Amino acid sequence: MATTISLPTAHNGGSAMNAILLENGVNSGNPPLSASVVVTFSAFSSLSIPSGATVNGIEVIVNGQGSTSAGRPTIKVGYASTLSSSAPFSGDFSKSNALFDPGWGTSSFLWGLSWTPAQAEAIVVRVGEDYGGSARCYWDFIKVRVTFTAAASATVHSVNTV
Repeated sequence: MATTISLPTAHNGGSAMNAILLENGVNSGNPPLSASVVVTFSAFSSLSIPSGATVNGIEVIVNGQGSTSAGRPTIKVGYASTLSSSAPFSGDFSKSNALFDPGWGTSSFLWGLSWTPAQAEAIVVRVGEDYGGSARCYWDFIKVRVTFTAAASATVHSVNTV
């Protein structure tokens, strides 16, 4: 199996979210994602999956922290107008400036969807909060990693005649 990984290059969360598009290591200065924020990240332009490959799993990786151990952001992934249900988070989001690799999903988790290589390359990640009150999380970056199996190459036999 092979993998491909990418940061997003676009979002719908206003200019303050631009800091999350960079892997700059300073999550405390980035804008918080809070209970009232829903942001969709897209244009994961470095994803490269060969035509005919089988998508085996999709993972969402973040570097960041939360303000409460009880809270964690919900993540849905999808393509076009199709979104998955959310996936469970892998750890305690109250850790300070931690890398969660993966935070959601696994190398064999398809989020309840069927994926073509083109759909996986056009993935969107929707972030919403499932904790209430004033809980917030600060992210330095978000990435997507897709695990896939390349299609078997055709075997060509040639016969030389004399």
